[in-house]
Amino acid sequence: MQAEMEGHRDVLASLNGTGRKLLSSLASQEDAVMLQRRLDEMNQRWHTLKAKSMAIRNRLESNAEHWGALLLSLRELIEWVIRKDTELSGLGPIGGDAAALQKQQDDHRAFRRQLEDKRPVVESNLLSGRQYIATEAPQLSSDASDSEGRMGDPSLDGDSRGYRSAEEQARELTRSIRREVAKLSEKWNDLIQRSDHWQRKLDDALVKMRGFQKNLDELSGRLAAAESMRAEWQNPADNSEAKEMLEHLQQKFSDRLGPIQRSIEEVNDQMSSFTASNIALSQSNMARLEEQNSRWKALQVSVDERYRQLTDFGKEGGIAPTHAFLSASVEHPWERATTPSKVPYYINHQMETTHWDHPKMIELVNSLADLNEVRFSAYRTAMKLRTVQKKLCLDLLQLSDAMDAFDSHGLRAQNDKLIDVTDMVTVLSSLYEGVAAESPSLVDLPLCLDLCLNWLLNVYDR
Repeated sequence: MQAEMEGHRDVLASLNGTGRKLLSSLASQEDAVMLQRRLDEMNQRWHTLKAKSMAIRNRLESNAEHWGALLLSLRELIEWVIRKDTELSGLGPIGGDAAALQKQQDDHRAFRRQLEDKRPVVESNLLSGRQYIATEAPQLSSDASDSEGRMGDPSLDGDSRGYRSAEEQARELTRSIRREVAKLSEKWNDLIQRSDHWQRKLDDALVKMRGFQKNLDELSGRLAAAESMRAEWQNPADNSEAKEMLEHLQQKFSDRLGPIQRSIEEVNDQMSSFTASNIALSQSNMARLEEQNSRWKALQVSVDERYRQLTDFGKEGGIAPTHAFLSASVEHPWERATTPSKVPYYINHQMETTHWDHPKMIELVNSLADLNEVRFSAYRTAMKLRTVQKKLCLDLLQLSDAMDAFDSHGLRAQNDKLIDVTDMVTVLSSLYEGVAAESPSLVDLPLCLDLCLNWLLNVYDR
């Protein structure tokens, strides 16, 4: 339109010049007034047309800048959404205890507030982009159909130097805005959905984790109560007392084991559920769970051992050797004594000294020092072990008998079970019963028992 106006500019100037000349040559005043009015009307319409054309041009240029700014804003928002998507991924994995989950919830709330603060900007840009597309899409379609017929004509889509016309630039702008609006809308919706899903996972995991830790606390209390009752167990004085203790064990104490077993199964099932949900428990929770399971196993073994002890009370081999029996392991001037926790120690009345080690153990350790002259460490260690084995008469013990003895006391594969000195004597007496029966002349039972007990206490540092 502006090119056409420029083409008529000379015509307009010529008409004005000719009109002015005619005005001076007309004799009729009426004709002169009419011509003047026609010239004024023509000039007025020309100036109005130029003003409208300039206003349209300014508005179009302003709109182009506005939509260009919109396109830039859409691209910046897409980059921001991508960064936030990466940040959301960095909030995982789900924590393994209630404190970690609570912190993750707080972090996600702060993250969600950032999304909500940005939501009006995103939605406003999307709305503006869709409005522009709705307005320009029909024109873009017609331009696209026209361009099919003009392909191959570089004068219409740009010159040989690659300059594009205003129409081509407008079409490219519309295509870019359409593409960025679709991309921003997709990524924004995905981010919101991922954030909602992450919030639901955190809420669900926190409820389960609090229930799990509550069950651990309750289980610990039940185990502590049962262990307190176990600590009060005493050896029976006679058969009637043993029978009474056995009935108490089978009735009242067994009633406490049922809830403990159900709690153990529940916390283990919850742990399996966490594992299936790719939730790794924290080290503290895992340590607590392992501790509860170990305490439960130790309690079961103690109950089984207590039941066997009470059932076998009065039978041959049913009780452990007494202190008086083991006192025969030393001779004058030595005397065997025990601490309140039944740990033995030895008194030399002649020297007026006390020792933790059995006098024969002192001799044994000194004899091992003589083997330090053996050259190779493998042979040296083997000879020392063989010397200890023969001194304790363990070379006469069959491995199968030892396994049976450990099985009967619930010690096989129970490496985390704690036993006291009395239990150690009971187990050792089971080991040596068969050896003493087969080789009574070779085995000094009190001495072997006490030496073996003393060796074990030295190994575990009492």
